[in-house]
Formats: sequence, C-alpha cells, structure tokens
Amino acid sequence: MKLKKYQEIESYLLEELSGGKYAVGDRFPSETELAIQFNVNALTIRKAYTKLVENGYVVRKRRTGTFVSALPEKPVKFRVFKYCLIGVVLGRNIISDIKIARIMLALQQAIERHGYMTVVVHDNYEALFEAGIIGAISVAEITPECREMFKKNNVQLVEFGSTSPGKFHIKPDFEMAADFAIKIFADAARKNILVAGNGKEAVNTYNNIYKYMKKYAANYLMSLGSCVFEDKAQFISHLNNDFSHYDAIFVLNSWCLDSIAAVLAEKGKTAGKDISVLVHGSNALLIPASPPWAILDIDVEQAANTLVDCLHELILNSNAEIEMPLSPYLPVQNRGSV
Repeated sequence: MKLKKYQEIESYLLEELSGGKYAVGDRFPSETELAIQFNVNALTIRKAYTKLVENGYVVRKRRTGTFVSALPEKPVKFRVFKYCLIGVVLGRNIISDIKIARIMLALQQAIERHGYMTVVVHDNYEALFEAGIIGAISVAEITPECREMFKKNNVQLVEFGSTSPGKFHIKPDFEMAADFAIKIFADAARKNILVAGNGKEAVNTYNNIYKYMKKYAANYLMSLGSCVFEDKAQFISHLNNDFSHYDAIFVLNSWCLDSIAAVLAEKGKTAGKDISVLVHGSNALLIPASPPWAILDIDVEQAANTLVDCLHELILNSNAEIEMPLSPYLPVQNRGSV
C-alpha cells in the first residue's frame, strides 16, 4: 500500500529522532521549514507532526519554536520517499576516480547534514526529475540546454567546476594557489620557475592562474616561464628544450607527471634536490610515491559544504541573491619535492 505524503514525512521525522541526530531539548525544524524542505503545503506537514506531538516526541513553544521532548525507545526504520532528494550529476566522470570519489563523499556528507538524501546519475536528467528532486549539483560539464531543462522543471542547480558559465558555480581561488606556490618556491630559494601542463584542463588552469603567479613572483624577483600545450607531443618537445633554464616546476595537472618524470631522468635531475616540483589540483592517492611530488589542492570538503549550503539557501528561497565564494586551497603538502 502506497504511503501518503504526510505518512512518508512522519516516517522520516521519526527516523531522524531515533537516529542519534537529536537530543532532548534540541530545537526541531518548524512546520514552515519542513514544508519548504519537502516542497509540500503546511497542512501536509501538520498531519505529519500530529503523532510526534501526540506521542510526546516534540513540543511547540509559542514564539520560541519546536523542541525535542522525548526520543523513540527503538530505532525507527525509514520508509523512503522522494520529497527531500538532491540529485548529483557525474556526467562522464568515473566514480572510481579517487578525486571524484572524494568530491562525492564530501557532497553526500554535506547533503545529509541538511537533512536531504542523494540521488546520483551520470547524465540521465529525466531520471532525476522523475525521482522528484528539489535541487541538483553537477560535478560534470553542463550544456546551456541542460541548464534550461533544470529551470523548466523548477529545480535549483549549482555546479562544481572552474569553467562553468552557470550562475551558481564554485571556482577555485587561483590567487590563493599562486600565493602558496610562489611562497614555497621562495622558501626553497628557487628563482626560475617553469609553469608546465598538458591537456585542456592544464590550459584552462594556466589561463586562470598565470597572471597571479607573475604578480607574486615579482615580489621575490623570480623569473617565470611556461610550457603549456593541449597536444602531448608538442608539450614533450618544448619541455625538453626549455628544461635546463629552470630550478623549479609548477605542474598544472597530474596527467603530465609521467612526461616530466621522464625528462627529469633524462637530464639526471632529482626532484627536491636539483629542482623543486609542485603539482596543482591533484589527489595524493593519484600521485606516484617516487619521486614524492609536493601537492597543492583545493579543500574539497570546504568546497562541497559551500555548494550544498548555497543550494539549500536557493531551495528555501529561489530568489535569494547568492554570491558564490571562491573555493580555498589547503596548504601545500610538501612530500619532499620542494
């Protein structure tokens, strides 16, 4: 027998009370807040609240709010429904990719913190709309047509990516990254820095970060060069020719580390001794243990929390004026290559 909306919400609220999230005396979400969260009218929420009040689990205090007054003695099994779902779009990303897995875990934890559940798809947007999502987060590239699809279905969308032209997307704080990179090279007494990378991702990062690197390098009288190409053969050719002029390399992405390691070996140079190497935007688990490349990466957990906080605010108020903050970086993880 299919549950009615208020019964599904009642089940969810009981599970929340029995799952250790609340203690007696804690403030409980109001009827108004829950009506917005589950996209239902106030009457439906009032019906869901009835048994909680009758059984003494929550108590309303005039002008103060609703508070937990007792907890279920036994765990209550949650009966799944669709009115508090957040969709996550992966696109062509593979979940087994360590970086994507980190992002997914951080997003799921942030989504659950707001009391929602997660539905994950690759690019089957219709499945999300059929599930009844009330918001979505994209970890993939979204076309203008897809954005329009979310808009037509009245589903708020935020995006996890530096190249997104969408209104609500989080972008890395490239100036912070440049500052961190130049300072660690300065501490290692390096003066000639090569910014290197291969592929579209590297070119995009270069276009965003190089101006800041030049700005901070000037403070230390450092010289700055670049070797950034989409084509791998072109990249390797220029890397071989330019390599001898530099005592440090800022690598824009981990995918070209094999090429850099090969040139290091060919030139007889040791990372951390003859030359400093810092890799941007990479997960330590994706980087070979030898040589022990230093790493500069965004704070994935902070970025995920920021995205979900903004999405939650948009769900509560679709007309909210939100200025998406930049995603901060973690301090450089120097594993011996600087």
